[in-house]
Amino acid sequence: MYLEKKYFIPLIPLYCALAYILGIIYFTIITNYSAIVSVDEKIAFLALNYLPMFVIMNLIYVIFGIMIAFLSLIIYKLFKKSLFNKIGLIFGLFWSFAVIFAGILFTIGMGKVIEINIIDPNLSIITWTIIEIIFSSIGGGTEILGGLWILIISILAMKNNIFNKY
Repeated sequence: MYLEKKYFIPLIPLYCALAYILGIIYFTIITNYSAIVSVDEKIAFLALNYLPMFVIMNLIYVIFGIMIAFLSLIIYKLFKKSLFNKIGLIFGLFWSFAVIFAGILFTIGMGKVIEINIIDPNLSIITWTIIEIIFSSIGGGTEILGGLWILIISILAMKNNIFNKY
């Protein structure tokens, strides 16, 4: 079935919102992964929950990042072609790249660390620690890029009278 733009475009931010909610529910309520402090316990958890973690990370990082890229382009076309709008596009695309890269790093790293853990548990701890540092630095633990992008989009929307004043 063909989806017209006016019906398809709202699905993108809706997916992004649902991805955030899904991630919060999965990591805090369902698995409580964020409460695991010990690296060897995290690796054991990843080994036992590889498939669900692989799926969830792809849904809330990789696909989310792709949706942000599309949304950035749609918003860029929506507003006047100003320098500020171009900066917003750059931040949106950069954020989407960072989120996609973080998700891919986590999923690929998770698989490799599980393999390494079978042979050398100490090396897997070191490897996963490095992966988590890079993951958190790129887009898994910070929302600075996303926050700046939302700020820029909000300012553009206010300047262009997109928001309802009531």
